[in-house]
Amino acid sequence: MVDKFTLKCPNLGQLWKVLVDCDGSGLGADWHLEQIAVFDTRLDTSTTFAYDEWINAKNGWQQELYADNSPEMHKAMAVYHVTVWTADCKFAATDAGVFIEVNGTLDGKAMSTKRQVLASSKNDFERASEGHYSFRCAGEGRGAGTEGRRCVQLLSPA
Repeated sequence: MVDKFTLKCPNLGQLWKVLVDCDGSGLGADWHLEQIAVFDTRLDTSTTFAYDEWINAKNGWQQELYADNSPEMHKAMAVYHVTVWTADCKFAATDAGVFIEVNGTLDGKAMSTKRQVLASSKNDFERASEGHYSFRCAGEGRGAGTEGRRCVQLLSPA
């Protein structure tokens, strides 16, 4: 579902950040936000702010979203290429859902992607197969035990 709103305000120039704030009130206050697109009628251009995460008590009711073309997004951006090899032995394949969470340390802080599904339109994880996936992650760490970097998009099973 797409909600559209019109905002009248002074010229803001090149858009680079959107601050989203939800007050968390009411039943079902958790909100899974996919993205926000802002269309500038003056310049006939659109800027997209990808998120694809929950806005809630766990992740925070206020989130900063950066445009793909902003310096802040590129500074905080990481692309991880993941290769998965399935063994070449009897019954090695699976049709089950397969997920990955990547963990690391940045500036002394424990960092983690959110749980990502590994899947594509082809039959993944067959005997003696090799699967390629890429994740684009953004955001700063919130410390150990939290999902510090958020993977905003599974770019490609290539």
